[in-house]
Amino acid sequence: MKLKESPDDSIRPTKAIVRKSVFERLEPWAGKTVCDLFAGIGTLGLEALSRGAAHITFVENDARALAVLEHNLGRIEAEDQITVRPMDVASYLAAASQRFDVVLADPPYQNASWDSLQAMVRDRVKPGGVFVMELSSSASVPKELDVRYYGKTKVCIWRAGA
Repeated sequence: MKLKESPDDSIRPTKAIVRKSVFERLEPWAGKTVCDLFAGIGTLGLEALSRGAAHITFVENDARALAVLEHNLGRIEAEDQITVRPMDVASYLAAASQRFDVVLADPPYQNASWDSLQAMVRDRVKPGGVFVMELSSSASVPKELDVRYYGKTKVCIWRAGA
């Protein structure tokens, strides 16, 4: 499905080549619960849903992005598989009690810090689950992470202990 995109350049959806690579590395998706932080227009969460994820929680606080996200979600029939949390990520993570199989994060690069976001996400990932974060290729991250580069983009994967 072709997603409606943001009317301006303030929202940067994850590129198709990055999505394909990440999603294939994390297969299978069937039955997984997923949290899409900094959801934007829903690109990552909808990809997970299309690959069989059981439930997606979208977290986004930008009104323009939320309007496009709601439009995109309105084009599919999966209301019982979707939760939208219109709030900032830090507030959501501080208040949430649910744990997920996969947490995806594609924050604005200028505000992205692996260390601070991973510290907030760590308790939201189920044992054996994964946290995936997209960053600028120049961002610093711990050496022990599974890191892949795609031009100016770096994708980091952290796996929670079982």
